[in-house]
Amino acid sequence: MRHAIFLVLALGLPVPDLAQPADVLSERVIVTAPRLTPQIEAMIHDFIGARATPAQLLGQVPRWNRPLCPRTDGLSRDAYTAFVSQRIRVVANMAGAKLAPAPCNPNIQIFFTDNPEATLYGVKARDRNLLGYKGAQTITHPIQAWYVTGITDLDGRIVIDQDAQGSMDSQGGSSGGDGAAPGQITWTFPTLLVNGYRGKTDLRSDLANIVIIADKKVTANYKLAAVADYIAVLALTYTADFSSCQELPSITNLFAPGCPPDRRPEGLTDGDIGYLRGIYRMPPDQKLGLQQSTIAAEMKKSMGR
Repeated sequence: MRHAIFLVLALGLPVPDLAQPADVLSERVIVTAPRLTPQIEAMIHDFIGARATPAQLLGQVPRWNRPLCPRTDGLSRDAYTAFVSQRIRVVANMAGAKLAPAPCNPNIQIFFTDNPEATLYGVKARDRNLLGYKGAQTITHPIQAWYVTGITDLDGRIVIDQDAQGSMDSQGGSSGGDGAAPGQITWTFPTLLVNGYRGKTDLRSDLANIVIIADKKVTANYKLAAVADYIAVLALTYTADFSSCQELPSITNLFAPGCPPDRRPEGLTDGDIGYLRGIYRMPPDQKLGLQQSTIAAEMKKSMGR
């Protein structure tokens, strides 16, 4: 029975329709974006510029380099929460991200709630660091993510991004931390092992933890499979853009205000898959421009039939 529930959910039926027979739809497929043209290439460029936000400190596109472990809470049935977590794992495997074998300690926490502000307050009260470096303090979107990022050196040591006094020199040392204002966090960079050259830093920006809060009052109006795909992209990438409507059809447009239906598919598109693969195939220690070029190449490869 458990497998039957997953099958029906994967087909994209709304949650209340679980009692319908599974043969009412064919198997779920990835929505195909338009064929590759110069106009689509321009859309790809704009999409990457909007969605692939660089980390504030290192200025590179962060991604998971350690194994990821999602956990979902707040839906009415265990089967629903399990489906969302499993969908993240499936999409992560498609992208080429590492997965922690279950059971594992979650580093991607998804909360479905009727009171997002209260949930955010609870997260902040438990550990304000879970909101990440300069993370938003209020709810502004139906589904919103908070990212903890860090800088990892050649030895694999990660230093979590946070407010700092001083700055890194070319050897990865620090230049002091005096003069902090009252109540300000004082922190200096430890020594990091680097051998970088122009275009390659030997440092990479990594994802360390993600909190995602979903407003059930809004998501109840969408198919769970579409919501799960949207969350999967948030869970595998770092972005500050939750609401702009991109010209390129993408699951990331699902909740964009005023976005026309032809740009808001109910599942991952070829472009989305190429985008995720580009992030997980790009050299993580390259400069931002080179990373963006790799992502664009994977998107073109995925879309250019």
